[in-house]
Amino acid sequence: MIIFGGSFDPIHIGHVRVMSCLKQFMPDQKILVVPCLKNPLKRSVPYARAFDRLNMLILTRLRYSTFTISTIELEKRFIYTYLTVMELRKTVKGKLFFVMGADSFNSLGRWRNYSYLRENLEFIIVKRQNYPINNQEGFNYRVLSMNKVPVSSNNIRNRVSKALSIKGLVTKEVGYYISSVSLYMHG
Repeated sequence: MIIFGGSFDPIHIGHVRVMSCLKQFMPDQKILVVPCLKNPLKRSVPYARAFDRLNMLILTRLRYSTFTISTIELEKRFIYTYLTVMELRKTVKGKLFFVMGADSFNSLGRWRNYSYLRENLEFIIVKRQNYPINNQEGFNYRVLSMNKVPVSSNNIRNRVSKALSIKGLVTKEVGYYISSVSLYMHG
């Protein structure tokens, strides 16, 4: 099983493209998208409520059936990845993979109980422009190379707050949802 965690604030075509590439890279693995409650390495909380981020994931899932969604971190109020992995280990047999960008992989030494992660996960690192992959001693990882997708959640939030179009950056359904509940309107 491949764990794809993040704030998904909002989920965008870059996330969808990563999942599509993962399905080609490891076709026999199930992709489990795990929206986080809060990123402990960032000072700010997500801009959208967990309810809204989950709804946007569900809308994306209706169009792209390549993944399933787990609300484990939202329900159990976990903020550390190792707790999520410990919980998943209770029911998931076999290898667990964890997908992340090179920037996050390079900061693994700052993650809570990273030694548990090193022992229990194989990492799939998505190459990101301007972020070389630093070898993390003892970590098992594979590199997923893909064409750059010029989109970020931050860029989308900024565009929405300036009343600029986000067409093509998110699915039509997510774009409609953002507009209908007035997400990200106030920068």
